[in-house]
Amino acid sequence: MTTRRYAAVRGLRAAAGAAVIALATVSVPAATAAPSAAGGGAAYGQRGVDRTQTPSAGSAAAANWTITGAGAGHGVGMSQYGALAQANAGWKAAQILKFYYPGTTMGPAADAMTLVVNVQDHVTSSTVTTSALAAGGGAFTVSAGGVTMSGGASTSVTFTGSGSTVTASCAACTGRKTVSGGTVTMRFADGKTLANVGTNRFDVGILTVTPSDTGTAVQVGLRVRLHDEYLDRIAEMPWSWPAGALQAQAAAARAYALSKIKDGLRPSCGCHVYNNTDDQVFAGYPASGNLPTWDAWKAAVRSGGSATTGQVPKYAGSVIRAFYSPSNGGWTQSSAEAWGTALPYLISAADPWSTKPGNPYLSWTRTVSGADLAAAAGVSDVARLDLSRRTQAHALGTVYAYAGNGATGKVAGTTFAARLGLPSSWVRHRVERVTGADQSALAAAVARSVPVDAQTVVLVSADPAKLPDAVAAPPLAKTLGAPLLLTDQYALPMPTVGELNRRVSSLKYAVIIGGANSVDQRVLDQLTARGLTVSRIDGADRYEVSKNVALRMGQIKPVTNAVVVGGAALPDAVSVGGPAVGTRSPILFTPAADLGAAAAAAIDTLKPTTTQVVGGPASVSGLVVSTLQKRGITTIRLSGANRYEVSVAVAGFFAPKMPGSKVVLAAGDDGFLMDALLGAPLGRPTVLAIHDHLPSAVARYLQTLNWLGTLTVIGGSSHVDDASVQAAAES
Repeated sequence: MTTRRYAAVRGLRAAAGAAVIALATVSVPAATAAPSAAGGGAAYGQRGVDRTQTPSAGSAAAANWTITGAGAGHGVGMSQYGALAQANAGWKAAQILKFYYPGTTMGPAADAMTLVVNVQDHVTSSTVTTSALAAGGGAFTVSAGGVTMSGGASTSVTFTGSGSTVTASCAACTGRKTVSGGTVTMRFADGKTLANVGTNRFDVGILTVTPSDTGTAVQVGLRVRLHDEYLDRIAEMPWSWPAGALQAQAAAARAYALSKIKDGLRPSCGCHVYNNTDDQVFAGYPASGNLPTWDAWKAAVRSGGSATTGQVPKYAGSVIRAFYSPSNGGWTQSSAEAWGTALPYLISAADPWSTKPGNPYLSWTRTVSGADLAAAAGVSDVARLDLSRRTQAHALGTVYAYAGNGATGKVAGTTFAARLGLPSSWVRHRVERVTGADQSALAAAVARSVPVDAQTVVLVSADPAKLPDAVAAPPLAKTLGAPLLLTDQYALPMPTVGELNRRVSSLKYAVIIGGANSVDQRVLDQLTARGLTVSRIDGADRYEVSKNVALRMGQIKPVTNAVVVGGAALPDAVSVGGPAVGTRSPILFTPAADLGAAAAAAIDTLKPTTTQVVGGPASVSGLVVSTLQKRGITTIRLSGANRYEVSVAVAGFFAPKMPGSKVVLAAGDDGFLMDALLGAPLGRPTVLAIHDHLPSAVARYLQTLNWLGTLTVIGGSSHVDDASVQAAAES
């Protein structure tokens, strides 16, 4: 099993006296030191035509892709940020370890043995310089083949390899200037000396330099005692964290190191462990910024132990191999899924602790070039990226990429993530759900996206039976810069009153959509009593209401585009609401057979140059299309086999005209269509889902969106259930 990690972070290491955090390109708050990104030996391996509209592959294939996700590292075993949340909740180390390593118990293990840490791997040469940690420090000796040379502070020794021999050269040393042998040792640890090796400073151990297997480089190892010399300098977790988290980390680090000692020396390096995220970050002597918290870490290392033992998690009486990483995506990954080796204490399970606030890996975003994405997936270009195959832990399982020419690439999720340098394989679209206790509360929640200084409010009926009057309202609200709110027929509901009160200092005007059968005069009177100037836009039927709303839009700003929808096709009408808002296009209802008089009058007055006919011929006939074309209007039909495919066609057509990174997801069931209408003011492409199922056409569409960052779900889980949302997020 490889132990190469990916997305490495160096925690608690500083060259200038302050903690330095470097997680690939994950942003970590400056005041928070981050755990090592794949701690505990991560093993991963190194986002006028009849048209059933689906987005074209061309632009997406060539463009950059936005990849979003959560977590950092392999996610097997303990989540360090999960442990932090548990410790903050009062959990003890034994509880934390039992949660992340099910079936284990905490107990003592002998740990006074020596292990070899590789501190420089396959380097052409290594130069080591000593410095004084305390008065009189800096002295060292270098020995090989029974010959020794010595030096003092600020003296440098350079080690080079040739074949099976290592040569140490030191121009300022006393006695000999060079020594050579199969192994060269450097002793310096007198309690007042630091050996500076690369970017590390060591105050303990014996340096051993051996030839590499290439014969032209050297391996630099440090022999240290596990019990304290090694564990005291492990920098996998900020030492300022609570004692429960530190003690759990110390026990896991000890267990991992013991498992590597049990494996024996690795032939490739002559070491048990590397001093980085290939195994565990052994940072050497702390930088000055970390010294104030070092005692807390050393206390955690010694907690529950003796002079020769320390606490470890055990399974069936044996010390476990305690893998850990900074954070998972809300589930621990099993070792079987990660690496193909099943261990009974490394299983997949829900981990709500890794989703608590304060975890910088709750969400991340990467921008990946189309070329890099194609290379990672093994295709020439990527027109569609299918990430729906998942592990039990909801991380990437198998990734399928589809090129514009139809070729298919297939790659393991961990390999895909590693090739792109992603922090983890928990790749998924970010999700936000907008809900309310009822539809009026939901409208008020969406209305908060409109600036509070808006002077106008638009109100429509909350009665689903009056939805046809409301359909045309969102584009008008956008044109007026107004929030869209709901009202009952005879009185303003409390959520609407609350939103009006929040805006009381700015609101001056109210526009009611629909006649008295939708919104009674008593509602207008209530608004007038609030000091608002109230107007109503109505009509004899839905066709006239939509016409009159469109004409009002034209009075405010010239209309260049209009959307035409069948008067009986409400699902089609609500799915185009967001795009109509985003492009400030009025929505006109027409009878199916021919362009209705109301729509024709609006078209003749507004004189748009382009229109989109939404829905198939059963909703809007071909005669409507030809009638619009005869008026010299460029017209395109956006259709599909059902309302869900129509929503995809609409979204695919309008998305390139609407800059942004969000897509609205709402229920397409007849009883829930108001949700899509209420999401329309967000001005984003809108796709419809069955309340308990994500249509395949919608999933395929989401897989083509190289720009998608967030799915905005409108309505609660009784309208679009959590499984459907998860399927969309993991599509």
